[in-house]
Amino acid sequence: IFFRARHLSGLPYAMSRPMRLFGTAGVMVGLGCAYGYQQYWARRAANALVIPTEYHLNQRADINNLFGHLGTEADQAYLRLQQMPFTLYQFATCPYCNKVKAFLDRYGIPYDVVEVDPFNKKELKSHAYKKVPQLKVGSDGPLIVDSTEIVNLLSPVVGASLDSDVEKWRTWGSSILVRYVVLKMNSGISDTVANYRYIQSQDISTSLKMKYLSAGAVMFIMAHGPVKKNLRKEGCKVENVSVELEAELSKWMKEAVGANPFQGGETPSPADTDIFGILQSIKGHRVYNELRDKSPVTPWMERMEQYLAKQRSG
Repeated sequence: IFFRARHLSGLPYAMSRPMRLFGTAGVMVGLGCAYGYQQYWARRAANALVIPTEYHLNQRADINNLFGHLGTEADQAYLRLQQMPFTLYQFATCPYCNKVKAFLDRYGIPYDVVEVDPFNKKELKSHAYKKVPQLKVGSDGPLIVDSTEIVNLLSPVVGASLDSDVEKWRTWGSSILVRYVVLKMNSGISDTVANYRYIQSQDISTSLKMKYLSAGAVMFIMAHGPVKKNLRKEGCKVENVSVELEAELSKWMKEAVGANPFQGGETPSPADTDIFGILQSIKGHRVYNELRDKSPVTPWMERMEQYLAKQRSG
């Protein structure tokens, strides 16, 4: 159609060329979105076949050997854990991966990072589990997967409390906060430009940046479909995302942190690291800058940054 438009309209060929180029680009973008959409749902179906808890049960002996090797003395076990090599398989922009990073930083556990290609996931080719984050403990494993499961398994070793209040706010972060953040980042055209700049700021290869950018339209569709639907199921409003996100962050500060420096009191809890990790996943984005500079969580974020920087430096 686009290549024959000049004959139908009577326009000179030179004038119709931009139209043809625009049309061709539109078709390619449309096909890319359709492919990405199909891949998204195919991947979700495949991922649903492997449940993290069942995955860990299948390698329970290896996990038990790992923690058995650490010993029963809490301080010594923690020290041995810090001395083991850790490798985190991640997407740079994944909030769940950033939750794990914040937790490891909080407890002074060094780790290497492997950036996973979001399309072919070739870095996970030999792994039975195909989602990130995945944390390889030791040179030969085992692999522990899923951000919630990773924190659950490591918390007893590092002495982190997972009481009911901590778990309440961790659940809030994964079921409500992260979805509002996704919606806020995909509200309109201006956000598309901001997302482009955000991806360009990431410390990943150029080819990965292009792949992330090509998935942007698919994420926009997902944000305004399943993400909104899931928030409504939680009884949340989605008509004014900016207002609702600020209200949720105010609730975190008032009900979770309160008069303390952190939700955990004088030191960050796994709830603190979960929420901080979710927000850190959009660092460099306009939305992050707004939250960091002029939102209810600004003082808490500053304290978290200072605390984790001190932990990382030893």
